Amino acid sequence: MTEFQRQIGEGPWKEAVLNGNLVDTLRPIFVSFDWHSLITLQFDNCDTGATWFRNGRTILICDDLVARFEAQNR
Repeated sequence: MTEFQRQIGEGPWKEAVLNGNLVDTLRPIFVSFDWHSLITLQFDNCDTGATWFRNGRTILICDDLVARFEAQNR
């Protein structure tokens, strides 16, 4: 099981990511993969959905994707 860390940019969803349970909800999914080393979940203000940066071992999750998840949750 590989751990992951999170980074949160200054986008409009910063407080929601910090205070919500999104990371806790995603944790079982991400730790179930064998990433072979630490990966970073980066939440930031962008509009490309989600992108995997293999060399940086980073998954960028844009605030527009968080907004869609939040809307589906309602």
